[in-house]
Amino acid sequence: MDIYQLLSVLSIVLSGISLVTVLVLLSDSTVVCKALTWLMRARKVGRYRKRYLAIMYYPPGRFKETGELEKALRTVVMRSFGVVYLAGIDPKVVYFDPGGCKAIVKFNGRFKVEFLASLAASSELGFKVIPVGISGTFKSAKKKLG
Repeated sequence: MDIYQLLSVLSIVLSGISLVTVLVLLSDSTVVCKALTWLMRARKVGRYRKRYLAIMYYPPGRFKETGELEKALRTVVMRSFGVVYLAGIDPKVVYFDPGGCKAIVKFNGRFKVEFLASLAASSELGFKVIPVGISGTFKSAKKKLG
């Protein structure tokens, strides 16, 4: 969570506290209960959906198992953006075809730009990742791989 997100959450919480204080002083208990219900609904921060990235990697035979590829992708993200973005992106390999050098990676869709930017730095670790396409479902990601 960066500083701007933290400040916006803090301002929402403080404005909610001041709203409740005014309502308690000026109103009866039913209005306060309704206001608290509204406030709790308003404070919920929407979760970003997971996205699926269809990738091809080079050189062939570099990765034998899913865990090796996932560890390499996590290393690339951590070297590019650090631990905080690694926790936010949270890349997980959900499909792996070692013979065809294809894979599908599930990640947090909010960090799409950062994840794609970090994949460009994969050549420093001795392999290249070519993004084929991003989709919202596993089935459509698999179609993009062909």
